[in-house]
Amino acid sequence: MTSSAPAFSASTLTRLTVTSDQTRHASGLQLGSVNLGTESFVFKDARIQTKIDGMRFGTTTSENGGNLTIGLNIQAAGITAGNEPKVGPMNLAMQFRKLDLATILKLQKDARAMQKGGMPEMQAGMMMFGKMLESLGALAKKSPELEITQFSFKTP
Repeated sequence: MTSSAPAFSASTLTRLTVTSDQTRHASGLQLGSVNLGTESFVFKDARIQTKIDGMRFGTTTSENGGNLTIGLNIQAAGITAGNEPKVGPMNLAMQFRKLDLATILKLQKDARAMQKGGMPEMQAGMMMFGKMLESLGALAKKSPELEITQFSFKTP
């Protein structure tokens, strides 16, 4: 059985900006913020052209008492697909709190070891997924939280 995903015939990225303000935690983990933005991103396949204006991705990571907090913010000024009306602006902001730092660091160490091990990508991915499932109990001990702090999406 084979499957084929539509391939992009063309894509254009206009005015990419990347900012980073990070420090290395004693554990070796990078904490701080990383932001990526573009004025516009256009991609086409055989059927349709999609344009995303004012796209922004941002993350913040901090540690407090052995807990990791990760913030994620995704924004777009507008999205146009084919001849459909423009949607947007949109904004999604969320925070993951009380993530056990020791468990996250163990997962990171396991992932790096698998990358260095030279095993096939699919096998490494399946093994990493298994490691993540094993870690769910340890992550759940501190009652982690997910909060969507902002969600807005304007439709026509």
